Amino acid sequence: MAAECGAAGNSANTHSVPSTTAPTARRRHRAAIEELGWLLERERESAARTAVEAERTRIAAELHDIVSHNVSLMVVQAGADPPRGAPPAADRDRCHRLPDHPGGADQRPQTR
Repeated sequence: MAAECGAAGNSANTHSVPSTTAPTARRRHRAAIEELGWLLERERESAARTAVEAERTRIAAELHDIVSHNVSLMVVQAGADPPRGAPPAADRDRCHRLPDHPGGADQRPQTR
């Protein structure tokens, strides 16, 4: 019976993992998981930055279109004929001065 126990004991020892390998493997596994977490966090931050930049670009383009349209309307309205009828003298003088004002007409090409 002692021989059987000894044989069983030897058999178990030949297939067991040395005690220093298991903690090392756990440390490596933990380090790999931490590195993966770090990489995923960097990727998430990068994706968030890209989304913010895309949204800012979209908003800037929309604002540019709105401002360009409004400046175009101001230039067209400033160059329009004065209203029909008999406007007050102050309005008539202002309407005749507006087309000579270079402000809006000069700004229109810059908004394109």
